[in-house]
Amino acid sequence: YKRYFGDLGIQVDIIVAENWKAFKSGLREGKADLFYKAWYADYPDPDNFLNPLFHSASGSNDMGYANPEVDVLLAQARAEPDYHRRMELVRQTQRIILSDAPIICQHYNSFAYLFQPWVKQQNVSYLGGAYIFVRDIDIDPMRAGRPE
Repeated sequence: YKRYFGDLGIQVDIIVAENWKAFKSGLREGKADLFYKAWYADYPDPDNFLNPLFHSASGSNDMGYANPEVDVLLAQARAEPDYHRRMELVRQTQRIILSDAPIICQHYNSFAYLFQPWVKQQNVSYLGGAYIFVRDIDIDPMRAGRPE
């Protein structure tokens, strides 16, 4: 990364934290102007990203992002029972966050799955490979365990 930033005329000092506790401590103390961190969904809902990462009072808002309008919209979206109205509040929130640009999304992981030929169908959750349940695998018993 140092070379890539150097190509842009930006000097960086790369510091690798010894462990997660040291990393989080460094972020809380404001020791990093720029940092690399991943976030994965625990459940398939925009709230799983927006509130933890962008609400000013969230303990996971490591970039220190604070926008009172975003906080209000996030609270309204969480309380809104009507799905379509809630999604409109989410879209408004996302537009503000994208305009403020507190983060740079570097990449999005995608996964390829390989299954044995006797697996007829497998339901893979939108949350990824950690959520493949054995009960959701449809196996052809006539081919199971037999080499092609």
